[in-house]
Amino acid sequence: MQSGTDTINRILVALNPAARDLEALEQAVEMAARIRGHLMALFVEDVNLFDLAELPFARELDRASGSARPLESAAVARAMRADAERVRRTLQAAAQSRQISTELKVVRGHYMAAAVEAGAGCNFVFLSDATTVAYASPRARQPSMQRRPKPIWVLFDASPASERALSVAVGLCRERGAGLMVLLPPDADLDVQRSRVQALAGAGIAVDYHRLPDPDSAAGGASVMREDCALFLVPRSAQDVADHAARFLKGLRCPLVLVS
Repeated sequence: MQSGTDTINRILVALNPAARDLEALEQAVEMAARIRGHLMALFVEDVNLFDLAELPFARELDRASGSARPLESAAVARAMRADAERVRRTLQAAAQSRQISTELKVVRGHYMAAAVEAGAGCNFVFLSDATTVAYASPRARQPSMQRRPKPIWVLFDASPASERALSVAVGLCRERGAGLMVLLPPDADLDVQRSRVQALAGAGIAVDYHRLPDPDSAAGGASVMREDCALFLVPRSAQDVADHAARFLKGLRCPLVLVS
């Protein structure tokens, strides 16, 4: 562990054990190594699962036999501890191999609320929701030498935070040989914002643009979120995190990163 972590970039990755996926953690480790930041993994024990286990009719499906059995609080707690230990081992390996400072914090509560509270003083907050783990199936995670790198997405609203998010996204695109997808607010002037993005991003990166629909509309941006991406960087200035982060996560097939 490094000392004086309050003076360096701080990165939080909030992990939902229901998702059973480490892609958000892997991406956060890469970010920490890239910017030489301090990484904290927040493991959120979902209080809803414990509440569910208290109900007499709650059942879980045995993966081996396919039979249903009562869902018990003790079994939920054991599974949580096993998942937290898996995260701890991953962090320890990352700290040693990537030469980064790490820590693990385990809390019980509601995922989004716990993530927002813990990430208040962090430069980057990685979120991964349990409803978005379709991309993490074993078949989807198999490496392919012929597969092109997934594009990096960034929401650009011309705020200082969005400029920082764009800078990070551009750096990742250059390192990975990936394309950049710039999402603009519904009322953005496409020509003006395109010129600004190009001035900040420079040459040599393939950039696509998409204007988000009005968040109050029926679509709410769901269609564009179904497309594939490696990472979606969103400036905190663009939204009230507590109220709207869940909307960005809906249908998203990659970790969401809030940039301060």
